[in-house]
Amino acid sequence: MMQQLLIVDDNQKFLAVLQEFLSEYDGINIARATSSGHEALEWAADNPPDLVIVDLWMPDMGGLELTRQVKSRWPEIPVIVLTLFDSERHRQAAFDAGANAFVAKSRMDSDLLPAIRQLLGEPQ
Repeated sequence: MMQQLLIVDDNQKFLAVLQEFLSEYDGINIARATSSGHEALEWAADNPPDLVIVDLWMPDMGGLELTRQVKSRWPEIPVIVLTLFDSERHRQAAFDAGANAFVAKSRMDSDLLPAIRQLLGEPQ
């Protein structure tokens, strides 16, 4: 079954890299890629994704606030925070906001797909 992902990052170049990276894997479809937390919420209201991947620092709505909003509206949708800021403080803040997983962008190649598969209940 094709899993629908919503990805949110204010860096357009990174969004393109992430889309290309995830397009290589069967069963994953980027249903929406946006640089706006507000746009992500608006889109998800009509098209609930199977999983959300969100950057931590964005100008219009930060990743922590977006995570809180997603989890309050759709608690069953898993959220992965994918960020450059790989510290215990940032990790804890992400989990406190309701994130299901935290992946540093520097470890995306090795850690992102296993996190997605685990949260979607698929074999590793």
